[in-house]
Amino acid sequence: MYVFTEDSWLDRYIIPDFYCYKSKIILEVDWNIHNLKEIYELDLYKENLLRNMGFKVIRIKNEDIKYNINNVIKTIKSNL
Repeated sequence: MYVFTEDSWLDRYIIPDFYCYKSKIILEVDWNIHNLKEIYELDLYKENLLRNMGFKVIRIKNEDIKYNINNVIKTIKSNL
């Protein structure tokens, strides 16, 4: 869990969906709500914060997990 502060000076927390400590890889699973502009922009903001902290962030769509799991596994493996 990581803390960041927005322009409103309210603390927010980043809680990744999955995290590999050894590889410093964060896997984020996105579903339809992540297509909304304000959610998408917040995702990018948090992703940049995490990348600046040395993490690699991989975004996977929920539909890909359901329908293309082999490609998801290949993507994860290629980033380890």
